[in-house]
Amino acid sequence: MVYGQPGFLQALGPREVLIGARLLDVDPLAAVLAAPSLVGTLAIDLKNRRRLRINGRTVPAAGGLRLSVDQAYGNCPKYIQSREPQETAPAPRKPQVSESSELLPEQRRMIDTTDTFFIASASTAGDADASHRGGNPGFVSSLSPQRVQWPDYEGNTMLMTLGNLTVNPAGGLLFIDWKVGRTLHLTGMAVIDWSADTAAEFPGAERTVEFQVAKVVQIDHPDGALVWSAPQYSRFNPPVAPATPGGP
Repeated sequence: MVYGQPGFLQALGPREVLIGARLLDVDPLAAVLAAPSLVGTLAIDLKNRRRLRINGRTVPAAGGLRLSVDQAYGNCPKYIQSREPQETAPAPRKPQVSESSELLPEQRRMIDTTDTFFIASASTAGDADASHRGGNPGFVSSLSPQRVQWPDYEGNTMLMTLGNLTVNPAGGLLFIDWKVGRTLHLTGMAVIDWSADTAAEFPGAERTVEFQVAKVVQIDHPDGALVWSAPQYSRFNPPVAPATPGGP
C-alpha cells in the first residue's frame, strides 16, 4: 500500500503516471518494484467513494515509480465505506514485521471484523490487477487458520478479478487496521464457488470465494502510518448472514 500527501499521484500524460512515494523497505512488494514490473494498481478516494484501476508497467523513478498505463477504468462506488485520514499515529516506531504460514487468532479477528479489503490477481501472462472488496463488518470469514471466505456481490460485470482467478488462482489479499495503520498481507490460492446454493447462504451474494492461505505478513506501526476516522458504511452493503452456532 502506497500513500502520500495530496498530489503524490501525477498524470504526466494520457498514458503515464508518476507515483511520488515509495513503499516501506519491509513491504512484500518493495524488492519486486525495485526493478521494472507488471503491476495492477488501485487509486481510491475513500472519503468521496471514488476508485480508479490503473494497470500497466512500472519503473523506479526519483522519489517513487513511473507507471506506463495499459488499462485504466473507473469502478462504481458500491461497497466503499467512507473514511477520512486523521493525524499520523502518535510516537511512530520502526516497522515490526512478522511472518507465518497461517493466521494467528488476533489476525483472524481482524479479518472477521473488517469492512474492507483489497485483492490482487494476475492473468496467465502475468498482467496484474488490484481491486477493492467491501461490505458490512463480518462479511469476510476466517474459516480456519489457513482458509478465508467471502461473498462476491454484484459488481461492475467486468469480471477482471474473477476472470484472472479462474485461469490463475494465485492471488494476494490486503487487510488494514484503520485505527493504528497495521497491515496484513496474505498470499495464496483462490477458488471460486459458482454454486447458487452456496451463494444463497449469503445475502446479496452472486457467488463465493474461498482463499487458501500460504503466507501471512503482518506489518505493525510503520513510520508515518495513517489512521482513519470511523467509517460511514455504504448503503449498498448487503446484510451479513448470522454466524453459525458452534462454527469456527
